[in-house]
Amino acid sequence: MIVYFISGLGADKRVFQNLTLSENITAKYLEWIEPQKNESLKSYSRRFSSTIDSKEPFGIVGLSYGGMIAVEIAKELNPDFVVIISSIYTNSQLPLYVKIVGKFNLHKIIPIIILRSANKVLYWLFGSINNEEKQLIKSIQKDSDPKFTKWAMNSILKWKNHIKPNMLIHIHGTKDRILPIKQLEPDYVIIDGTHFMIFNKFEKISEIINQVCN
Repeated sequence: MIVYFISGLGADKRVFQNLTLSENITAKYLEWIEPQKNESLKSYSRRFSSTIDSKEPFGIVGLSYGGMIAVEIAKELNPDFVVIISSIYTNSQLPLYVKIVGKFNLHKIIPIIILRSANKVLYWLFGSINNEEKQLIKSIQKDSDPKFTKWAMNSILKWKNHIKPNMLIHIHGTKDRILPIKQLEPDYVIIDGTHFMIFNKFEKISEIINQVCN
């Protein structure tokens, strides 16, 4: 089966590099497209879905922001399944601090240079624990497009979705600091999993994805 992977905000396929997928999975890693001015997350997802061949059976795996995009795509293309990792599927699940940022438009005053730098606060939020993980985060941040990041942050704050797709499977970690698990009800809970667990808890996540595809 073809499985399309959508990375997190500002990230790329490198975050999936540790996954061990079964032989029956053909992995395709989608690359971000240019957002239009003031485009909504829903509208962007609709255009982004054109990169998927829906004529054949397929599934989607979305990480963090990519999970939100995956949810919107699922409403358009009806895949066999959608797996979201370290993510949410409705705007009501956004944590309080994110809603406060949106209410006061604090995201609009963040200097672009900050969005391109890795620092101790970012490492703490992601829960990176060793130098290899820190170097990957640093490399991804350096290569990311800060304008895309700013647009995406705004699209999250304005996102309106109250539907959970029937085929959705949610994987979340108990130590996710960016999207705390306390107000979520995931299908699979990864003990001690952080927002970066795709990289350091890949064995269990790989197992779940492989089971879904069987």
